[in-house]
Parts: sequence; C-alpha cells; structure tokens
Amino acid sequence: MINELTSVTTTIASAVDEQGSVTREIAGSMHTAAGNTARASEEIRSVEDSASQSTEAVDEIAAWTDRLSAGANDLETHVAKFFSRVRAA
Repeated sequence: MINELTSVTTTIASAVDEQGSVTREIAGSMHTAAGNTARASEEIRSVEDSASQSTEAVDEIAAWTDRLSAGANDLETHVAKFFSRVRAA
C-alpha cells in the first residue's frame, strides 16, 4: 500500500514538474511574441512616418510644378506679345 502511494505521489510530482516546465515554455513564447509585436508596431509607425513624409514631398513638388507651369505660360504670353510687336514694326 505504501509503495502504491509512493508511486502515485511520484507520478503526480512528475506531472506537476512537467506542467511547470510547459508553463515556463509558454510564458517564454508569449514574451517573445510580445517583443515581436512591439517591433512590428515600431516598423508600422516608421512606414506611416515615411508615407507622411512622401505625401508632403509630393504636395511640395505639385506646388512647384504649378508655379513652374504658371511661369511658363506667362513667359509664352510675353514672347507672343514681343513677336507680335516685332512683326507689327
């Protein structure tokens, strides 16, 4: 009877030890997953920042293009007027 109780106690102790080991492994995996999630969040913020900066650059280029186009139109008008005066003279 005592041998049987010792055997059951040993089996229970072994199961508890194994459960503790698995629990530590799960905790380690969760810690790793949390770290990976934090790094992914940082990368996403970096991509968002880059996209925002790209949008600002595109907006600035569009503004410069509009100003350049307006200047070219103005120059074309002045040149046309000049040649009209030269032909009239």
